[in-house]
Amino acid sequence: MGTRLLLVASLVAPALILRMNAAQLHAAPAPPPWESITPDADGPGTYHLTLQYTPDDRRLILPPDLPPVITVVNTPHLFPLTLAFNEDASQSWIDWYPGLPGAGTTILLETAERSGQLADGRIVFTAADATVRGDSAKLESHHNNHRVGYWTDVGDYVTWPYKASRWGRYTVELTYSLAGEGQSDIAIDIGDQQVAATLKPTGSWYRYTTVRLDTIYLAKSGDTPVRVRCVGKTGPAVMNLKAVILRPACEGDPPVQADDGVINLHSRDATVRGVMLRYEPQPNKNTLGFWVNEKDTAHWDFTVKSPGRFRVKVFQGCGTDQGGSEAQVKLGDQALNFIVQDTGHFQNFIERDIGEIVIPAPGVQRLTIAPVRKARDAVMDVRQIILEPLAP
Repeated sequence: MGTRLLLVASLVAPALILRMNAAQLHAAPAPPPWESITPDADGPGTYHLTLQYTPDDRRLILPPDLPPVITVVNTPHLFPLTLAFNEDASQSWIDWYPGLPGAGTTILLETAERSGQLADGRIVFTAADATVRGDSAKLESHHNNHRVGYWTDVGDYVTWPYKASRWGRYTVELTYSLAGEGQSDIAIDIGDQQVAATLKPTGSWYRYTTVRLDTIYLAKSGDTPVRVRCVGKTGPAVMNLKAVILRPACEGDPPVQADDGVINLHSRDATVRGVMLRYEPQPNKNTLGFWVNEKDTAHWDFTVKSPGRFRVKVFQGCGTDQGGSEAQVKLGDQALNFIVQDTGHFQNFIERDIGEIVIPAPGVQRLTIAPVRKARDAVMDVRQIILEPLAP
């Protein structure tokens, strides 16, 4: 009897049905190591995988019908894990290292079948639709393992066209594999920005790792071509290139609670998750704006020294006849909803007292602001959120 797992969404279809037939069950009678694989509610491109046990051979086998996985993040430890394939890519797995948690651990699988900007703001450039220039490098494709390989000529390069939908700060990541003992020096050109890196061996052409390189700031939207090129190598080949990822980054500095207990979450220190929302740095604005996509959100990761009860104040502006949207401020399982007020202009900010929250412990906390319902053309502008300590 087959085993069936229904995924309620994917990149290419509203549902995925993963099956193992009788022959597969005979070859691998043990239940799969994952308890569940569910897509992120924010949109395509991210799956949450929860383990029910750690396999003895330390290979966390993935379902064969998942969209192409490009990055694997072990959530509690916040670092990418190694993704591996067999030679014909008929099977893929995650190398689960000794010492990592087992049953109950949830990891993130980030997937992409084509290049573009995803709902959470990540911009992904995949090998599957790259333009390869040169005499040696070429696209190799097996099931769910598309990569630019045979890259032996230093003069070859890979490009993607892109029109950025928003300006802002991004962290640049690269997913690659490299066999042998040599290393490769590469440069990634993103519009007029450049990031350099030295790539070390991953152990096999079929073992991929994702490395976090540096941050860039895209100063404007519009044409932003991306190019990956080699500037030197000590081994026979440059790499197998799977993807380049631009991940939205903190626009300023992560906030820290002041000595008087106040926590100031300014828009310049937010991290945006979305395709249109952005920090507008002009002195007359100094705000989160362009909030026309109601799926866009922003959050602050901030350090708390003295936990306790806090009053939450939102400084919001909203243009004439644009009020009425509903928004939510959330910290952990605590949520405060409020209705956006028309202030006559998006940069005419008023202070809104929306309620109280409790921060139970010191350390890094995350507060998110998100639309619940957009009433008109734009949700609002937000200059800052202030958390004021209350007496015990």
